[in-house]
Amino acid sequence: MSTPLDTAAVLAFILAWIEKEQSLPDASLQADAEFDDLGLDSLARMTLAGEIFDTFGCEFEASIMWDCKTPAQVIEALAGDALEHQAADITITTLSEGSAPHVVLFFGLGGTARDLFPLADGLRRSGEFSISALEQPFSDEAKVHNAEDTIAAIASALHKRFGAEPVIPFGYSFGGLLAMGVADALRAKGGQAPFVGLLDTSHPSAARQPVSNSRRLATLVRHFPGWLTETVLRADPVDRRRGVRTIRRELRQLSKALRGELRPTMQEVVAVKGRPPAWDARTEQNFHALAGYIPESHAGDLIILRARTRPLDGGQSQPKNGWSSVVKGQIQVIPLPGTHATILSPKRLQEAGALLAACIRSQRRERSQNCSA
Repeated sequence: MSTPLDTAAVLAFILAWIEKEQSLPDASLQADAEFDDLGLDSLARMTLAGEIFDTFGCEFEASIMWDCKTPAQVIEALAGDALEHQAADITITTLSEGSAPHVVLFFGLGGTARDLFPLADGLRRSGEFSISALEQPFSDEAKVHNAEDTIAAIASALHKRFGAEPVIPFGYSFGGLLAMGVADALRAKGGQAPFVGLLDTSHPSAARQPVSNSRRLATLVRHFPGWLTETVLRADPVDRRRGVRTIRRELRQLSKALRGELRPTMQEVVAVKGRPPAWDARTEQNFHALAGYIPESHAGDLIILRARTRPLDGGQSQPKNGWSSVVKGQIQVIPLPGTHATILSPKRLQEAGALLAACIRSQRRERSQNCSA
């Protein structure tokens, strides 16, 4: 990932260079002073462009120095050019070469897209699709600091890689929300996103419409046997202990909800319990930059692969109701065995990949029939 351009330092350098070149008093220039009024001819502007490159290492088209009339406009153009270069630096790992559509895997706030690699096995068995994984640009060197900038940068990188060929973003948990935003941004650039795939992503309205206590309790009673089996009884010894801790934590949260206490937010949970062992600098930045992101609308279609056992989220019992307030296209919900965590097991991910491949084939047939008609 390239180092972000320090635009303040570049602006100060430009002003100081002009003051020295034109024998002006130090700190006498304003950023909106026009080059023509300052007497900078084409040779001087070309020299200044070279000095900027040598000092800051930022490569750009020299025509910027002619197209822009003031130092402030140069800085604005350089910042935009730097963002385009950074978008090209986003790591898109190819897992399987193939024809379009190009399936791109997104992870959520924690972990990496590598955790979804088994899903590619299920896709490979069912079709010759191109499969890639996105290493999301949330390192300390990243220029983007919020969801909107992140989505724009990812969409630029995907459009540069795949052009107008169809791309299917597929995201787990929070990564599904991010994938929705990327699909819309990609379409705005002239790209194609036939649909977005979500793997156990909570619908956006769940953040605004808390589940009632009665529904929480009814959902828990209905799903608890399957949840216990998935989380504990079928796990290996290490995961079994982790599963027991998960159940205890969720039951404490349910108890608070039934007593009328608010269910704690992600930020509150982290503040009280501290960072888990796997928490790193990238996860920390993901957390602060994106945790509050909720898409207001989505223009395309959704394929939702949902864990069947979610005892504390009663709203998931009717997921279409939640998504329909946001999504303008068609919504297809396919339940999968497991919980939010166990759905990431290699076997379940392979099953999810096979289902996703079936959805792609089905849509291809529908489009072919529509074209024939």
